[in-house]
Amino acid sequence: IDGMKTIDVTRRPLAVQLLIALPVCALGLARHCLAPHVLETSGISSMPWASAISLWADVHPVFNVVCVTSGLFFTAVLLARIMLQYSVVRSRNYVPFIIYMYMATFIMPSQTLVGVLCGLITTLACLQAARSFRKGYRFDAVFRCALLFGLLPLLYAPMIIAAVSVPVLLFLIRRRWRELVCAAIGLLLPVTIVSYIYWCRGYGIGYMLWYIWQEAFGYDYSVMIRDIPVTVSIVILVVAAFLAVSMVLFYKSRTGMRARPYGIMLFFCSMLVLTSPMLFMGGSNAISFSILSAPATMVVSYLISCGHNRLSLATYYMIALGIIVSDAVLLAL
Repeated sequence: IDGMKTIDVTRRPLAVQLLIALPVCALGLARHCLAPHVLETSGISSMPWASAISLWADVHPVFNVVCVTSGLFFTAVLLARIMLQYSVVRSRNYVPFIIYMYMATFIMPSQTLVGVLCGLITTLACLQAARSFRKGYRFDAVFRCALLFGLLPLLYAPMIIAAVSVPVLLFLIRRRWRELVCAAIGLLLPVTIVSYIYWCRGYGIGYMLWYIWQEAFGYDYSVMIRDIPVTVSIVILVVAAFLAVSMVLFYKSRTGMRARPYGIMLFFCSMLVLTSPMLFMGGSNAISFSILSAPATMVVSYLISCGHNRLSLATYYMIALGIIVSDAVLLAL
């Protein structure tokens, strides 16, 4: 039994998780700085806010490192909090924390701070979505969730597809037209404010919407997926396979779950499926992986926490070892 506790990631305390995660994350950050691959160097986000953040990061490299590491850590803590606070799985563990750290440092965009910020905003939106699964009206949580999803296209244009996550949330929590109006206002408010500012500067009232559309669809995405290293492709396929297995396991075990954990997990699965097509948009780059790491972490963590013991161990160790081997090979080459 003691040997099983040693290798079973769901039974490890947080301190042990940190000791294991930090070297792997350090390896990923070192590989990103010394040997970035094509997914990380192809394309940047030209949205005004993203450009300003990237310029600030270039001028203040030390603060950039501090903000990136703090953002990764805080996002991982939030994902673990969602799983623990809302009892998404029966066993209390810190699996989302370590899985997110692995995924987020495996593929990092050239605009690292922008990618980390987008991942953090996505996680905060998911936290507000989880708070919406309660009886009675939840205008505040629904509005904040929609507002955060509405902010994302101003940083990264392909996340315009995130707008579909808000109707999915309202459908799952079975709200009426009042919260639908509240969500619509929150979703459109950021773009409306920025459009008004640009209109005051002499641009057309629809300039920002046109600019987001051009940034999202106006490029050739094949540039990003061409010449991907073999090791990176293998890890991506392995993670995708485990995500599919986790969704199948969730579907089969849905009858034994309570209403709120079931709704939260279904929202994460739906969000992952509906936002994955942004990988194939013309303006997509590695920031897409930073954003998708949040829902993917929750889905994979469900498999590790609720799957058969051998399947859970195989999932965790294949992902971890695949990432370590891939980063080591790229550094060696």
